[in-house]
Order: sequence, then C-alpha cells, then structure tokens
Amino acid sequence: MVLAGYAALGIVAYWPVFPGDPHRIYTTANQDPAQTAWFFGWMAHAITTGHNPLHSAVLNAPTGVNVAQAAFVPLLGFLAMPMTLTAGPVASANLFMVAAMPLSAASLYAVLRHWKVWTPAAALGGLIYGFSPYMIDQGAWHLNLVFAPLPPLILAVLVSILTRPSRPVRRGIVLGALAAAQYFISSELLAITAVICAVGLIFVTAYVAHRDRQILRANGRPAVLGLGVAAGTAACVVAYPVWYQFLGPNHYNGTPWSPNNPWYADALDLIAPTPRQALRPALRGLGARLSALSGAEDGAYIGIAVLALLAVLVWQCRRSERVRLAAGLGAISAVLSLGRYLAVDGHHSVMPLPFDILTRVPGLRGILAIRFSFVTGTCVALSLALAIDELHKREAGRQAGSRSWNPPTHLVLSGTRALALTGVVVALSWIPRWPYPSQAIEAVPAAVLRALPTGDPLVVTYPYLIAPEARPMLWQAEARFSIRLFGCYCLQPDSHRRATFVPPLVKPPALQEYLVGEELRPGSHSYYRHPPPVDQVVSDTRLFLAQNHVVAVIVDVAARNGDAVAALFAAALGPPAVVSQPFETWSEARPAPASIRSNL
Repeated sequence: MVLAGYAALGIVAYWPVFPGDPHRIYTTANQDPAQTAWFFGWMAHAITTGHNPLHSAVLNAPTGVNVAQAAFVPLLGFLAMPMTLTAGPVASANLFMVAAMPLSAASLYAVLRHWKVWTPAAALGGLIYGFSPYMIDQGAWHLNLVFAPLPPLILAVLVSILTRPSRPVRRGIVLGALAAAQYFISSELLAITAVICAVGLIFVTAYVAHRDRQILRANGRPAVLGLGVAAGTAACVVAYPVWYQFLGPNHYNGTPWSPNNPWYADALDLIAPTPRQALRPALRGLGARLSALSGAEDGAYIGIAVLALLAVLVWQCRRSERVRLAAGLGAISAVLSLGRYLAVDGHHSVMPLPFDILTRVPGLRGILAIRFSFVTGTCVALSLALAIDELHKREAGRQAGSRSWNPPTHLVLSGTRALALTGVVVALSWIPRWPYPSQAIEAVPAAVLRALPTGDPLVVTYPYLIAPEARPMLWQAEARFSIRLFGCYCLQPDSHRRATFVPPLVKPPALQEYLVGEELRPGSHSYYRHPPPVDQVVSDTRLFLAQNHVVAVIVDVAARNGDAVAALFAAALGPPAVVSQPFETWSEARPAPASIRSNL
C-alpha cells in the first residue's frame, strides 16, 4: 500500500506523461529534458555499435564531446537499453523520471523499516524524502539529481559497517559497489553524500571516544577495514571514467561554474515558499523574488511550520542519539547550502561560510551549494521519522505498563499525534503545483531522413544547437544517430580549456554567427560577435558547407525567425529538396542562381 501510494504520486506529478511514453516529454521538449533523452539514446547507440559511451563524435563537429563531463546517467541508460532500442530514448527518459521520486521514497522507507522504525513513521519518512521541496524542484528538469534511491542504501550499509564488526570486507564491497553505482547516476550527489557522511563519521567517532572507548576499540579496526575495502572497490570501478572525465579527450579544466554563480540558498529561502508550492499563504512575494535571484533553483525551502514542528520533536527526543545526529547533520547541510557568503533577502555579507572551504578542495569545486538541500531534505525526513518512532515507542511502553518505561515530564506529543500533526503540516507546507508541464516531441519526419545520404552525414540545423536550444539533440536521438551535428548543448573546453557552453566557430564563421543571432533574437545577445551582413552570409554559406563537408541543411520553419533562415538557404542553395512541414531540407544541393540570391 505504501509503495503504491508513492507510485501514484509519481504518476500524478507528470501526468499526462506516463512511464515509457514515447510521444511526450516532461517539462519541455528542449533544454535539459531533451539532453537527458539524448543521453539515453547515446548510451544504447554507443554500446550496440561498439563506440566509447564516454565520448561522442556525433555532436560539436568537428571536435566531438567528452560525455563523461556532462550530466550523464550511464547506469540508467544501460538499464533502459531494451526500451530505448524498441520505444526510443524519450520513452526511457520518461520511465525513469516518473519513477525517480517514488523509487527514492521507497528506498528510505525500506531502510527505516530495516532499522525497525514504526511502519507509519517509516512511510512518512520515505514520503518526505522522496517528495521534498528539493525533489519537487529538481523533478522538473534534472533526472540525475532527482533519481536518488541509492543514498539511503549507502547510509544503511555505512551504519552497518560502523556498528557491526562482523564481515567488514563483505559490507565494504557492497558499500563500494553502491558508491560506484551512484557515480554512474550523479557524481555530484555522490560527492555531497560523501561530504555529509564524512562529517557524520567525525561526530560519531568523537562521541563514541568520549562515551566508551572500549566500543571504539572493538569496532574501530573492522570499520576502518570495511571503509578501506569500500574505497578500493569503488576506485577500481570508476578509475577509468574518472580519468576520462578529467583527462580524456576534449575535457575542460577547473570548475565549470563561476565562484560567483547564483546557485546558492538565501537564508530566507528556508522559510519562503517558492512558485512550486501550491499553497503560499505567507511570504509569497518574497519566495518568488528569491526564486528569480537563485536562477530558479528552489530546493532549500522547508517552511516555518515544518521547522517549528521539527524543533519541537527533536527537543522531545533530544536523548535519542540518532535523532540528534540526523538533526545536526541537517543543520550543517542547510548552512552549506547557503554558499560561500551569507545572503539575506538578496543582500550579501562579507562573512565567509563553511562552503567556501569546499570550493578549495580538488574534486569538490564543481558542487553547487544549493544542491546540499538534498541532504537537508534527507535529514528532515530522518529526524521526523526517527522522532515519531521514538515517541511511539514511549507511548507503547506506557500502554504496556512496562517497568522500564519512565514517563518523562517534558512529553508533549504521543507518537500517533505526532504522526498525524507532521503529516498535516508537511502536506500543507509542501504540497506541489502538479502536474509538471509537458510537450509533444517533434521528430524529424521520415521523408527528410530518407533524403539524407547514408554514412553519418554532417548536417546543419536551425535552430542551431547551442544553449538554451537543445531540440536538435532530440531530433538526432530520435533519428537513431543517423546524422552528425554542429554545436552542442553541454559544457566543453574553450581555447584556454576552460568550461563553456559556447560551441567553437568553424571557418568561415559567418553562417554560424548568423544562425545563432537569429535564434536568440529578440532581447538576447549573441554568444558570438555581431553577425555579418546577410549578403555576406549568402556568399559564405556554400563555402562553409563545402569546406566542412556538410551534405544537408534542416530548418524548422516554425522556430523563431525560421522563415528568414529558410529564405537565406533558398538564396544560397536554391529551393529545398524536401518540404515536410514544419521542416525544409536541402540535401547535397547545388548553388542557387545569382538571380535568386539577389532577391533575398
């Protein structure tokens, strides 16, 4: 029943997109969702054709792309191969996106039940974890950041290594395998989980050393052995992908983000509801303003009512070591989500925060501060579930008349009342604005694909493939990678090997400059210099196609300024070879007569 409820919420969140839907895609058929579908398609294509899935030559011609440095989800792509090869990459992306939050919730529920937590409290804890504001926010865009069933399992195995000295090697291998699997879903979530686990390990070690050194002596050596085996196992599995990510072909150096990026939490983000909450009776305007400042990363929200209830329950169960630990790590992760310097209502102080230390640690510099909200939501779920379980056990002890039960004078809530109150408060504070929007996918018509030469032809598309336009990647994936493209919607190295979203210009540059300029108008500046005069673009188009061995041009006339772009290619190359609305295609065309070019 609990798992069915989680699954139902996942269906509601993305309706009318359903798991395995090949015709619609969550949120938008563009940007990150299109990129995610491309990843699923590329994984299946690379494995079935014998290519290295960590590198792709079908994008960003002529240099290619280091896929290992993108938000790649190779493990999910591998698992989805049967569906990708039969129903297409969009179906696979939808399957895992709809299942992401329910599976994450089910994972923590299973871990809490393994820890003998009261079933209703465990069900509520799983619900809070799987459908927290962080999950609701990331669920609109980022599969790699919302598909998180493995972190609870990592936590459970880590706890068993620390508390059970038997079979440390076996448990270490399991922990290492889980960590490696998480790396192949999201290395960022793995790094964040590792940071918080390391902090928790330090606290636990110091506490045990202070309370009972005999326990530390008995469990310390097996725990170190288990952790060492885990590190070695994970290192063996991810060594090559990590090398390829940081040193492989077409890699960029350094952090992909500016130190002054906007992706951190404002202190008021913790209490101000965001546009993704359905009920916002207070602080509505503040939440909307802060959401705009943070680049629409809204996962830090918890809410005044939830924070107040959390404080009461933690205080009631302050003698519980596990409740204190979960609450303490939640507070630490909330501070880390604030970024390098404290910001309150958009105003920054000069006081550095602990996250500034992480920005100086190699391997952690690429973490965005706001993503620590994932751990905050996890700790809120653990704190509430464990506190309710503690109160329930006290209540059960009182009802049974156990001699070992000593009724505390500070007891305010029973377990049942705490469960009901928590459910109501969390629901009213966090209820999301669902379903997410969705769009029908637009694939290149079969008539257009039949007109293209065989052998992975190099194609120019409009819209041109550059952020924030990723539809050509979706066209390519739906066409089973039968074409190669200029441009890329992903990070890549610039001339100084620094990360950039701007694809390199290919000589002669006039055509690419023109296409990007038309695509980003109006109100946006081009990534390149001001486009040259149109008559120069006409004269350079044929030269560009010939020098770069481009055999086809595909224009979506319905795109912004698509009519003007189609007219340009008609002037340079003559009438399109294939018209299949809204696409016009030039395939191995001859130069247009001078009379046509002069009429542009």
